[in-house]
Amino acid sequence: MKRHRVHFLTNEPQITKRFGAAVSLHSHTDRSREGFTGIQKYAEESFLIRMAVTRVSSKYRQLLGSDLDYPRAYFVPPLSPPNAYRLEAAQIEAMDLAPMVSITDHDNIDGSHQLQAFVDPETVPVSLEWTVPFGSSYFHVGVHNLPADRATEIVEGLTGVQCTYCSHSKISCVGGHGTQCFPRVHEWLEELSAIPETLIVLNHPLWDVSGIGETAHRELLSLFLKRYGDWIHALEVNGLRCWQENRDVMEIAERAGLPVISGGDRHGVEANGVVNLTAAETFSEFAREIRADKKSVILFLRQYQHPLLLRKLRVAWDVLKSSEGENGDRTRWKDRIFLPWLDGRVLPLSSHEWSATLASDGSQTFTLAR
Repeated sequence: MKRHRVHFLTNEPQITKRFGAAVSLHSHTDRSREGFTGIQKYAEESFLIRMAVTRVSSKYRQLLGSDLDYPRAYFVPPLSPPNAYRLEAAQIEAMDLAPMVSITDHDNIDGSHQLQAFVDPETVPVSLEWTVPFGSSYFHVGVHNLPADRATEIVEGLTGVQCTYCSHSKISCVGGHGTQCFPRVHEWLEELSAIPETLIVLNHPLWDVSGIGETAHRELLSLFLKRYGDWIHALEVNGLRCWQENRDVMEIAERAGLPVISGGDRHGVEANGVVNLTAAETFSEFAREIRADKKSVILFLRQYQHPLLLRKLRVAWDVLKSSEGENGDRTRWKDRIFLPWLDGRVLPLSSHEWSATLASDGSQTFTLAR
């Protein structure tokens, strides 16, 4: 039995009139630390991004005499939690629907907690994207609608499921660092699934985030679902993944007896390209709708049909330009890119200024001015 319905707003502009609300799932704010390994993957697809990455890496090597430690370097997305909420809610309200927005920053709930101070907690849940190391790679699991009184305690436990290296570096675990990457994954998923109003989603399941190869990744995904599938409530179709990949995810979900659910995966200033439509009035009701009824109504919005590479380039541009902060002030891109320095600290690029000196032989040297 088919557990999902998929609609495209360009083909069915009246579909929204059948529902009272739309749910924006899986988006990121400046509370997320985004590893540079992801930027490297974008660089493989785009000459412009590859040129920018090469330039930063070259300057870093000339400056410090060593290659950039990509696992320790990271950037943060441009939008604050309030601005991210306003962006997602405005898109939904423009369709005359009530908005529910689940912010899922990497391995922390700071953004969700901030939003709940001024938005109805029943429509803005406490959520995160949990990095789960697995074998030679890792998977991202969306954990939506944690109980407020236990959320901090639970997140501390979830983020403890990582290797010593990543814990010490204060970054999301990228897997493959040894047997210490595997403690309590089974127990935590079982505990989370036992919370009736919490929704557990396997995000972009076919994305080979570690670059181990498509065949190896699909084998790892099969093993992950075999081991942990009883506690996963849905697989994600992702607003920044291609249509063929999303169709493959739908087929895997059908075989696994699971529904699919939307996830925009917004990192820039373009609102999520896919949402869920629902008659639920609270996020808890929506979670029960997915968990108990296993029925999901997904709406792909107009921006999803724009060329994917151009949309990814826009994300890169959003990261590499100034943006408006929470108080209306401007933040530079240098404030959002963090690199490891000689003293071991990981500092924003803006804390040091690179200046170029032209030598008589025509070569350039780069120095730092604090």
